[in-house]
Amino acid sequence: MIHEILPKVLDNKYYENCVPDEDSRIVFTDGRHVFLKETEDGLTFPQYVDYPVDKYVYLFSVDNDRFFLGSGIPGDLIQCTVKEMRSEMNMWISFAAAVAIHIYNWYKDNRFCGRCGKETVHKKDERAVLCSCGNIVYPRINPVVIAAVIHDGKILATRYSEGHSTYRNYALVAGFVEIGETMEEAVKREVYEETGLRVKNITYWQSQPWPYSQSLIAGFFCEVSGNCEIRLDEDELKEAVWLSPEEIPDLRYNRSLTAEMFWEFKNRAV
Repeated sequence: MIHEILPKVLDNKYYENCVPDEDSRIVFTDGRHVFLKETEDGLTFPQYVDYPVDKYVYLFSVDNDRFFLGSGIPGDLIQCTVKEMRSEMNMWISFAAAVAIHIYNWYKDNRFCGRCGKETVHKKDERAVLCSCGNIVYPRINPVVIAAVIHDGKILATRYSEGHSTYRNYALVAGFVEIGETMEEAVKREVYEETGLRVKNITYWQSQPWPYSQSLIAGFFCEVSGNCEIRLDEDELKEAVWLSPEEIPDLRYNRSLTAEMFWEFKNRAV
């Protein structure tokens, strides 16, 4: 999955008054893309020695490389999309870019206080923004559940409707956890809302940070309880089919929890 970058390690601890040195990596992003430098070894993040920006914000480190958000976007860098980052780049570069985009968008969305409307400032001792009214805002992380529904030796695969998502490959039932419910309750609700199926034996499998949607995703396997007739929510889904292990396509390039769960079922590991 995208966060599996071993032997490299991402350290997201916030350091006060951290300043870049010549070897520090500078992340330039518009919130949807990152802008990378082409080298003999492929695309990578530019270094401060080549792009000594005046304004910067410390992000995190990957091993001994420190990363900073840089202001402006130099014209000689190469723009990369989320799809390219996920499917074509070195794993650690993909994950670092995704986490940087998450932090950038959170800073951008919280320039002003939601309580009083005044401009916020960066808190010096932790990753947060502070308003003079006393309101402190921490980075937003949305809890999401993914449900692999199993019935009669097959797994439920869905496709999103055109208006709901641009993702066109098979997916599992997924959705955001609502206020006041557990993740297991969210699994039951989402599966029923999207497919009309009731589920039981809900078993946690793994989790994954998914910075593209500012989310932390928890994956669950479950079984159909009672009637197996599918009633599709056509506003969100255009297709829901039962696939045997042999019918599941190889989605490992996707680097997602969904792909890993399909892969586990395909290989009868569950």
